[in-house]
Amino acid sequence: MTTPEQGLWLVSFLLLAIGANTQAPAYPRITTIFQGSTADMWGLAYDPGQNVLYYSRTAYNDLREYNLDSGSENQVAGALSQPKSMAFSGGKVYFSDTGSSDLKQMDVSNYLVSSLGGSFTVDASGAPKGIVALPDGSILVSDRAVNNIQMFQNGAFTRFAGPLAYKPFSLAYNANNADLYFAERDGNRVFAINVNLCMSGDCSVNVVAGQSVAKLVTDGTGRDINTGGEGTATFEGIMSMAHDPISDTLYVGEDYGPNTDSLSVIRAISTSVPTYDVITVAGKSTAFLANDPNFPPKGIRGLCILDANNVAFVDSSNVRIRKLTLSSHQPLPPPSFPPSPLSPLPSLSPSPPSPSPLPPPPSPSLPPSPSPLPPPLNPPPPRPLPPPPLPSLPPSLPPF
Repeated sequence: MTTPEQGLWLVSFLLLAIGANTQAPAYPRITTIFQGSTADMWGLAYDPGQNVLYYSRTAYNDLREYNLDSGSENQVAGALSQPKSMAFSGGKVYFSDTGSSDLKQMDVSNYLVSSLGGSFTVDASGAPKGIVALPDGSILVSDRAVNNIQMFQNGAFTRFAGPLAYKPFSLAYNANNADLYFAERDGNRVFAINVNLCMSGDCSVNVVAGQSVAKLVTDGTGRDINTGGEGTATFEGIMSMAHDPISDTLYVGEDYGPNTDSLSVIRAISTSVPTYDVITVAGKSTAFLANDPNFPPKGIRGLCILDANNVAFVDSSNVRIRKLTLSSHQPLPPPSFPPSPLSPLPSLSPSPPSPSPLPPPPSPSLPPSPSPLPPPLNPPPPRPLPPPPLPSLPPSLPPF
Protein backbone atom coordinates (compact mmCIF):
# COMPACT_ATOMS: atom_id res chain seq x y z
CA MET A 1 0.00 0.00 0.00
CA THR A 2 1.38 3.40 -1.03
CA THR A 3 1.82 5.95 1.75
CA PRO A 4 1.24 9.73 1.21
CA GLU A 5 5.00 10.28 1.38
CA GLN A 6 5.51 7.67 -1.32
CA GLY A 7 2.83 9.29 -3.45
CA LEU A 8 4.50 12.70 -3.15
CA TRP A 9 7.84 11.21 -4.14
CA LEU A 10 6.32 9.48 -7.16
CA VAL A 11 4.56 12.66 -8.39
CA SER A 12 7.76 14.69 -8.03
CA PHE A 13 9.78 12.02 -9.83
CA LEU A 14 7.32 11.82 -12.72
CA LEU A 15 7.32 15.61 -13.15
CA LEU A 16 11.09 15.56 -13.42
CA ALA A 17 11.05 12.54 -15.71
CA ILE A 18 8.74 14.14 -18.27
CA GLY A 19 10.69 17.39 -18.21
CA ALA A 20 7.88 19.63 -17.04
CA ASN A 21 8.92 23.24 -17.73
CA THR A 22 6.36 24.82 -15.40
CA GLN A 23 7.26 24.55 -11.74
CA ALA A 24 4.90 25.69 -9.00
CA PRO A 25 6.27 27.44 -5.94
CA ALA A 26 6.54 24.90 -3.13
CA TYR A 27 3.67 24.55 -0.69
CA PRO A 28 1.67 27.80 -1.18
CA ARG A 29 -0.46 28.64 1.87
CA ILE A 30 -2.91 31.44 2.64
CA THR A 31 -3.21 33.07 6.05
CA THR A 32 -5.62 35.83 7.03
CA ILE A 33 -3.81 38.97 8.17
CA PHE A 34 -6.83 41.04 9.08
CA GLN A 35 -10.62 40.72 8.95
CA GLY A 36 -12.39 43.95 8.07
CA SER A 37 -15.97 45.05 8.58
CA THR A 38 -17.16 46.04 5.09
CA ALA A 39 -16.94 44.32 1.71
CA ASP A 40 -15.70 47.40 -0.16
CA MET A 41 -11.94 47.02 0.35
CA TRP A 42 -10.07 47.57 -2.89
CA GLY A 43 -6.54 48.98 -3.11
CA LEU A 44 -3.50 47.78 -1.18
CA ALA A 45 -0.01 49.24 -0.65
CA TYR A 46 2.89 48.27 1.60
CA ASP A 47 5.34 50.51 3.47
CA PRO A 48 8.36 48.27 4.23
CA GLY A 49 10.00 50.87 6.47
CA GLN A 50 7.13 50.85 8.96
CA ASN A 51 5.87 47.34 8.11
CA VAL A 52 2.41 48.78 7.50
CA LEU A 53 -0.30 47.90 4.98
CA TYR A 54 -2.60 50.62 3.65
CA TYR A 55 -5.93 49.78 2.04
CA SER A 56 -8.81 51.73 0.52
CA ARG A 57 -12.58 51.38 0.95
CA THR A 58 -14.76 52.54 -1.92
CA ALA A 59 -18.13 52.79 -0.11
CA TYR A 60 -16.81 54.35 3.10
CA ASN A 61 -14.50 56.62 1.06
CA ASP A 62 -11.45 56.31 3.27
CA LEU A 63 -7.93 54.92 3.62
CA ARG A 64 -6.95 52.73 6.54
CA GLU A 65 -3.70 51.27 7.83
CA TYR A 66 -2.86 47.95 9.44
CA ASN A 67 0.39 47.63 11.39
CA LEU A 68 1.83 44.16 10.86
CA ASP A 69 3.93 44.41 14.02
CA SER A 70 1.36 45.64 16.54
CA GLY A 71 -1.84 44.43 14.87
CA SER A 72 -3.43 47.87 15.21
CA GLU A 73 -5.83 49.11 12.52
CA ASN A 74 -6.96 52.72 12.06
CA GLN A 75 -8.49 55.15 9.62
CA VAL A 76 -5.83 57.53 8.26
CA ALA A 77 -7.77 59.52 5.64
CA GLY A 78 -11.48 60.19 5.06
CA ALA A 79 -13.87 62.27 2.98
CA LEU A 80 -12.51 60.77 -0.23
CA SER A 81 -14.46 59.70 -3.32
CA GLN A 82 -14.28 56.00 -4.16
CA PRO A 83 -10.53 55.46 -3.68
CA LYS A 84 -9.30 52.34 -5.46
CA SER A 85 -5.82 51.47 -6.74
CA MET A 86 -2.81 52.34 -4.57
CA ALA A 87 1.00 52.43 -4.69
CA PHE A 88 3.68 53.32 -2.14
CA SER A 89 6.85 55.27 -2.94
CA GLY A 90 9.14 57.60 -1.03
CA GLY A 91 7.06 57.92 2.12
CA LYS A 92 3.81 58.59 0.27
CA VAL A 93 0.77 56.53 -0.65
CA TYR A 94 -0.55 57.36 -4.11
CA PHE A 95 -4.14 56.43 -4.86
CA SER A 96 -6.77 56.87 -7.53
CA ASP A 97 -9.73 58.86 -6.22
CA THR A 98 -12.01 57.59 -8.95
CA GLY A 99 -15.15 59.53 -7.94
CA SER A 100 -13.33 62.86 -8.32
CA SER A 101 -11.24 61.76 -11.35
CA ASP A 102 -8.12 62.66 -9.43
CA LEU A 103 -4.78 61.17 -8.50
CA LYS A 104 -3.99 61.92 -4.87
CA GLN A 105 -1.19 61.31 -2.42
CA MET A 106 -1.02 60.83 1.34
CA ASP A 107 2.11 61.58 3.33
CA VAL A 108 2.49 58.68 5.78
CA SER A 109 4.36 60.84 8.31
CA ASN A 110 1.35 63.09 9.00
CA TYR A 111 -1.51 61.54 6.93
CA LEU A 112 -2.03 64.76 4.98
CA VAL A 113 -3.80 64.18 1.66
CA SER A 114 -3.18 66.39 -1.36
CA SER A 115 -4.37 66.36 -4.96
CA LEU A 116 -1.91 65.90 -7.79
CA GLY A 117 -4.43 66.99 -10.39
CA GLY A 118 -4.30 65.48 -13.83
CA SER A 119 -6.94 65.20 -16.49
CA PHE A 120 -8.55 61.77 -16.49
CA THR A 121 -11.56 60.72 -18.52
CA VAL A 122 -14.34 59.09 -16.49
CA ASP A 123 -15.99 55.89 -17.65
CA ALA A 124 -18.44 53.51 -16.01
CA SER A 125 -15.94 52.47 -13.31
CA GLY A 126 -14.49 55.92 -12.66
CA ALA A 127 -11.00 57.25 -13.34
CA PRO A 128 -8.06 56.98 -13.01
CA LYS A 129 -7.37 53.26 -12.72
CA GLY A 130 -4.16 51.32 -12.03
CA ILE A 131 -1.14 52.98 -10.39
CA VAL A 132 2.50 51.91 -10.24
CA ALA A 133 5.59 53.67 -8.87
CA LEU A 134 8.90 53.63 -10.76
CA PRO A 135 12.31 53.54 -9.04
CA ASP A 136 12.98 57.22 -9.86
CA GLY A 137 9.79 58.30 -8.07
CA SER A 138 7.69 58.74 -11.21
CA ILE A 139 4.12 57.46 -11.10
CA LEU A 140 2.35 55.75 -14.00
CA VAL A 141 -1.44 55.83 -14.08
CA SER A 142 -3.82 54.08 -16.47
CA ASP A 143 -6.41 56.31 -18.12
CA ARG A 144 -8.65 53.53 -19.35
CA ALA A 145 -11.47 55.51 -20.95
CA VAL A 146 -9.15 57.02 -23.59
CA ASN A 147 -6.73 54.08 -23.93
CA ASN A 148 -3.80 55.99 -22.42
CA ILE A 149 -1.18 55.59 -19.70
CA GLN A 150 -0.12 58.86 -18.07
CA MET A 151 3.07 59.69 -16.19
CA PHE A 152 3.35 61.99 -13.17
CA GLN A 153 6.92 63.27 -12.98
CA ASN A 154 8.45 66.42 -11.49
CA GLY A 155 5.04 67.73 -10.46
CA ALA A 156 3.41 67.44 -13.91
CA PHE A 157 1.42 64.94 -15.95
CA THR A 158 2.39 63.86 -19.46
CA ARG A 159 1.06 61.15 -21.72
CA PHE A 160 3.41 58.20 -21.42
CA ALA A 161 1.83 55.78 -23.90
CA GLY A 162 -1.24 55.94 -26.08
CA PRO A 163 -3.65 55.91 -27.58
CA LEU A 164 -3.31 52.15 -27.29
CA ALA A 165 -5.34 49.45 -28.98
CA TYR A 166 -6.40 48.32 -25.50
CA LYS A 167 -7.96 49.84 -22.39
CA PRO A 168 -5.31 49.58 -19.63
CA PHE A 169 -6.69 48.92 -16.17
CA SER A 170 -4.23 47.19 -13.82
CA LEU A 171 -0.49 47.98 -13.92
CA ALA A 172 2.73 46.41 -12.59
CA TYR A 173 6.40 47.26 -13.08
CA ASN A 174 9.41 44.94 -13.48
CA ALA A 175 12.45 46.66 -11.95
CA ASN A 176 14.77 44.05 -13.48
CA ASN A 177 14.18 44.93 -17.14
CA ALA A 178 11.98 48.09 -16.98
CA ASP A 179 8.92 46.36 -18.46
CA LEU A 180 5.55 47.89 -17.61
CA TYR A 181 2.82 45.25 -17.55
CA PHE A 182 -0.82 46.14 -18.08
CA ALA A 183 -4.10 44.32 -18.49
CA GLU A 184 -7.64 45.34 -19.32
CA ARG A 185 -10.32 45.08 -16.65
CA ASP A 186 -11.76 41.56 -16.63
CA GLY A 187 -9.24 40.92 -19.38
CA ASN A 188 -7.68 37.71 -20.59
CA ARG A 189 -4.21 38.88 -21.67
CA VAL A 190 -1.17 40.51 -20.06
CA PHE A 191 0.74 43.06 -22.15
CA ALA A 192 4.14 44.72 -21.75
CA ILE A 193 5.70 48.05 -22.76
CA ASN A 194 9.36 48.68 -22.02
CA VAL A 195 9.60 51.96 -20.12
CA ASN A 196 13.11 52.83 -21.30
CA LEU A 197 12.26 52.23 -24.95
CA CYS A 198 8.96 54.08 -24.63
CA MET A 199 10.72 57.13 -23.16
CA SER A 200 12.84 57.09 -26.33
CA GLY A 201 9.80 56.89 -28.59
CA ASP A 202 9.28 53.14 -29.04
CA CYS A 203 6.12 52.23 -27.13
CA SER A 204 5.60 48.87 -28.81
CA VAL A 205 3.16 46.58 -27.02
CA ASN A 206 3.97 42.89 -26.62
CA VAL A 207 1.72 40.11 -25.36
CA VAL A 208 3.29 38.41 -22.35
CA ALA A 209 0.68 35.74 -21.69
CA GLY A 210 -2.92 34.84 -22.43
CA GLN A 211 -4.93 34.18 -25.56
CA SER A 212 -6.91 36.67 -27.62
CA VAL A 213 -10.07 34.54 -27.76
CA ALA A 214 -10.01 32.00 -24.93
CA LYS A 215 -11.24 33.16 -21.52
CA LEU A 216 -10.38 30.36 -19.15
CA VAL A 217 -8.11 29.68 -16.19
CA THR A 218 -5.55 27.28 -17.63
CA ASP A 219 -1.87 26.99 -16.71
CA GLY A 220 0.85 26.56 -19.30
CA THR A 221 3.24 28.65 -21.33
CA GLY A 222 2.64 32.34 -21.85
CA ARG A 223 4.48 32.41 -25.16
CA ASP A 224 5.26 29.84 -27.80
CA ILE A 225 9.04 29.50 -27.74
CA ASN A 226 9.18 28.61 -31.44
CA THR A 227 6.87 31.21 -32.97
CA GLY A 228 6.84 33.91 -30.28
CA GLY A 229 3.04 33.85 -30.48
CA GLU A 230 0.42 32.89 -27.95
CA GLY A 231 1.23 30.03 -25.60
CA THR A 232 -1.07 27.55 -23.92
CA ALA A 233 -1.94 29.53 -20.76
CA THR A 234 -5.28 31.35 -20.58
CA PHE A 235 -6.72 34.01 -18.24
CA GLU A 236 -10.14 35.28 -17.31
CA GLY A 237 -11.19 38.35 -15.34
CA ILE A 238 -7.83 40.02 -14.57
CA MET A 239 -8.29 42.59 -11.79
CA SER A 240 -4.85 43.36 -10.37
CA MET A 241 -1.13 42.65 -10.76
CA ALA A 242 2.12 43.01 -8.80
CA HIS A 243 5.70 42.10 -9.75
CA ASP A 244 8.34 40.74 -7.37
CA PRO A 245 11.82 41.61 -8.70
CA ILE A 246 13.64 39.16 -6.41
CA SER A 247 11.88 36.02 -7.63
CA ASP A 248 11.23 37.71 -11.02
CA THR A 249 7.57 36.74 -10.85
CA LEU A 250 4.45 38.62 -11.94
CA TYR A 251 1.39 37.84 -9.79
CA VAL A 252 -2.04 38.26 -11.38
CA GLY A 253 -5.34 38.36 -9.48
CA GLU A 254 -8.42 37.14 -11.38
CA ASP A 255 -12.16 36.91 -10.75
CA TYR A 256 -14.00 34.48 -12.98
CA GLY A 257 -17.10 32.33 -13.12
CA PRO A 258 -20.77 32.83 -13.98
CA ASN A 259 -21.20 35.59 -11.38
CA THR A 260 -18.97 38.48 -10.38
CA ASP A 261 -16.49 37.47 -7.68
CA SER A 262 -17.85 33.91 -7.67
CA LEU A 263 -14.36 32.40 -8.05
CA SER A 264 -10.92 33.94 -7.67
CA VAL A 265 -7.35 32.85 -8.31
CA ILE A 266 -3.85 34.25 -8.17
CA ARG A 267 -1.56 33.23 -11.00
CA ALA A 268 2.23 33.47 -11.13
CA ILE A 269 4.02 34.31 -14.39
CA SER A 270 7.74 33.55 -14.47
CA THR A 271 9.17 36.65 -16.16
CA SER A 272 12.73 35.28 -16.16
CA VAL A 273 12.11 32.63 -18.83
CA PRO A 274 11.32 33.28 -22.51
CA THR A 275 8.12 31.20 -22.38
CA TYR A 276 6.65 33.20 -19.45
CA ASP A 277 5.33 30.06 -17.79
CA VAL A 278 2.04 30.48 -15.89
CA ILE A 279 0.90 28.55 -12.82
CA THR A 280 -1.99 28.93 -10.38
CA VAL A 281 -0.73 29.57 -6.83
CA ALA A 282 -3.96 30.47 -4.99
CA GLY A 283 -7.57 29.49 -5.57
CA LYS A 284 -8.91 26.32 -7.16
CA SER A 285 -7.62 24.42 -4.08
CA THR A 286 -3.99 25.12 -4.98
CA ALA A 287 -3.06 26.86 -1.70
CA PHE A 288 -3.57 25.53 1.80
CA LEU A 289 -5.97 27.74 3.78
CA ALA A 290 -3.99 27.84 6.99
CA ASN A 291 -6.17 29.73 9.47
CA ASP A 292 -9.38 30.33 7.51
CA PRO A 293 -10.23 27.00 5.90
CA ASN A 294 -13.88 27.82 5.17
CA PHE A 295 -13.17 30.92 3.10
CA PRO A 296 -11.43 30.31 -0.23
CA PRO A 297 -10.41 33.51 -2.07
CA LYS A 298 -13.36 35.38 -3.54
CA GLY A 299 -13.27 38.86 -5.03
CA ILE A 300 -9.51 39.49 -5.25
CA ARG A 301 -8.66 43.17 -5.64
CA GLY A 302 -5.35 44.82 -4.72
CA LEU A 303 -2.07 42.90 -4.62
CA CYS A 304 1.27 43.98 -3.18
CA ILE A 305 4.61 42.33 -2.53
CA LEU A 306 5.70 41.99 1.10
CA ASP A 307 8.93 40.13 0.29
CA ALA A 308 10.16 37.45 -2.10
CA ASN A 309 8.15 34.80 -0.28
CA ASN A 310 4.93 36.63 0.63
CA VAL A 311 2.22 38.41 -1.36
CA ALA A 312 -0.57 40.34 0.37
CA PHE A 313 -3.97 40.67 -1.30
CA VAL A 314 -7.44 42.07 -0.71
CA ASP A 315 -10.08 39.32 -0.52
CA SER A 316 -13.00 41.72 -0.76
CA SER A 317 -15.99 39.37 -0.80
CA ASN A 318 -14.62 37.65 2.29
CA VAL A 319 -13.85 41.05 3.89
CA ARG A 320 -10.25 40.09 4.54
CA ILE A 321 -6.69 41.07 3.84
CA ARG A 322 -4.70 37.88 3.40
CA LYS A 323 -1.18 36.70 2.76
CA LEU A 324 -0.03 34.14 0.22
CA THR A 325 3.21 32.48 1.33
CA LEU A 326 5.34 30.72 -1.27
CA SER A 327 7.95 28.71 0.59
CA SER A 328 11.12 27.92 -1.31
CA HIS A 329 11.74 24.53 -2.87
CA GLN A 330 13.14 21.97 -0.46
CA PRO A 331 14.85 18.72 -1.52
CA LEU A 332 12.62 15.73 -1.08
CA PRO A 333 13.67 13.23 1.61
CA PRO A 334 15.04 9.94 0.33
CA PRO A 335 12.24 7.46 -0.35
CA SER A 336 11.61 4.68 2.14
CA PHE A 337 10.60 2.22 -0.56
CA PRO A 338 12.34 0.75 -3.63
CA PRO A 339 12.91 3.43 -6.24
CA SER A 340 11.79 3.33 -9.82
CA PRO A 341 13.87 1.18 -12.23
CA LEU A 342 14.74 4.46 -13.99
CA SER A 343 16.72 5.52 -10.90
CA PRO A 344 20.11 4.04 -9.95
CA LEU A 345 19.85 1.29 -7.38
CA PRO A 346 21.24 2.11 -3.94
CA SER A 347 24.26 0.25 -2.62
CA LEU A 348 23.47 -2.78 -0.50
CA SER A 349 26.76 -2.55 1.41
CA PRO A 350 28.58 0.27 3.20
CA SER A 351 31.04 0.54 0.32
CA PRO A 352 29.94 1.94 -3.07
CA PRO A 353 29.31 -0.57 -5.88
CA SER A 354 32.25 -1.28 -8.14
CA PRO A 355 31.82 -0.15 -11.76
CA SER A 356 33.88 -3.12 -13.05
CA PRO A 357 33.06 -6.87 -13.09
CA LEU A 358 33.61 -8.77 -9.87
CA PRO A 359 37.06 -10.44 -9.64
CA PRO A 360 37.42 -14.20 -9.02
CA PRO A 361 37.62 -15.37 -5.40
CA PRO A 362 41.09 -14.75 -3.95
CA SER A 363 43.49 -17.71 -4.00
CA PRO A 364 46.68 -17.37 -2.01
CA SER A 365 48.49 -19.95 -4.13
CA LEU A 366 47.55 -18.77 -7.63
CA PRO A 367 48.61 -15.66 -9.54
CA PRO A 368 45.91 -13.86 -11.47
CA SER A 369 45.00 -15.33 -14.82
CA PRO A 370 47.18 -13.93 -17.63
CA SER A 371 44.28 -13.78 -20.07
CA PRO A 372 40.71 -12.42 -19.82
CA LEU A 373 37.89 -14.82 -19.00
CA PRO A 374 35.84 -16.11 -21.93
CA PRO A 375 32.31 -14.77 -22.28
CA PRO A 376 29.82 -16.60 -20.04
CA LEU A 377 27.73 -19.31 -21.62
CA ASN A 378 24.72 -21.17 -20.34
CA PRO A 379 25.86 -23.31 -18.60
CA PRO A 380 29.37 -21.76 -18.29
CA PRO A 381 32.25 -24.13 -19.12
CA PRO A 382 34.96 -24.66 -16.49
CA ARG A 383 37.73 -22.11 -16.77
CA PRO A 384 40.99 -23.57 -18.15
CA LEU A 385 43.77 -23.41 -15.57
CA PRO A 386 47.36 -22.59 -16.35
CA PRO A 387 49.87 -25.44 -16.08
CA PRO A 388 50.70 -27.14 -13.86
CA PRO A 389 47.08 -28.07 -13.01
CA LEU A 390 46.01 -27.76 -9.42
CA PRO A 391 43.21 -29.90 -7.98
CA SER A 392 39.82 -28.74 -6.66
CA LEU A 393 39.87 -25.05 -7.57
CA PRO A 394 36.48 -23.33 -7.27
CA PRO A 395 35.15 -21.92 -10.52
CA SER A 396 35.35 -18.13 -10.89
CA LEU A 397 32.23 -15.99 -10.99
CA PRO A 398 31.18 -14.86 -14.46
CA PRO A 399 31.22 -11.09 -15.01
CA PHE A 400 27.94 -9.16 -14.55
